[in-house]
Amino acid sequence: MGILCAVDPYCQWSYGFVPTLITFWEKHRDEMPFHVACAGLYRDAGVRPMRDIEGIAESNAKVAEVLGAEFGPAYEALLADGSFEMNSLDATRGFAALKDVAPERTLDLLYAQMQAFFRDGKSLSAPETYRDIAAAFDLDGDAIVEYFRSPVSHAAAQQDFTVIHDYGVGTFPAVALVQGLATAALALGATRLEDLERAYVYYTSPVTDLETGTPAEPSS
Repeated sequence: MGILCAVDPYCQWSYGFVPTLITFWEKHRDEMPFHVACAGLYRDAGVRPMRDIEGIAESNAKVAEVLGAEFGPAYEALLADGSFEMNSLDATRGFAALKDVAPERTLDLLYAQMQAFFRDGKSLSAPETYRDIAAAFDLDGDAIVEYFRSPVSHAAAQQDFTVIHDYGVGTFPAVALVQGLATAALALGATRLEDLERAYVYYTSPVTDLETGTPAEPSS
């Protein structure tokens, strides 16, 4: 049994939710393994200028209102210009490089990566972005950039996309309890910490059947 966290570094709802996810992880990380996978929100034909993607500003305003997320002036300038293209494959490769070097800091590094874009307006396709994150966390920037540029990071990103697909996750961010092929959604979209905790307690109860989400049959 484990926890699957589905996010995308370029998803503003994921950005707003990750602080809640970090709090949840800090409380439960010793109880079961967490796996953070990126969804690949903008890739292939989905990679296009921000001006061609409807509703970004409106979603940002809602994320700020509901989750308290902050969008920096440099990011707002990117959005106003409209020519920047978000590439989730590159972002996922960067995330894979970060967590390869410091897996115990996975969620903190994910949030730093998101802040680099949504606060500082940096491209998640640029190696220098990862050097900056490495410096902030006292990590080996050369090793991170080497991994980011390597075929290994591409394979790691594709593995993330496969995991998301195989578990049928279609809403981001999402948190699910998984056991084999059985899943139980703990959070879909913007979810309060208390609701996430309530779902976790329910589905990890020994009297709950994970496959059905209903009370398990008593053993004879």
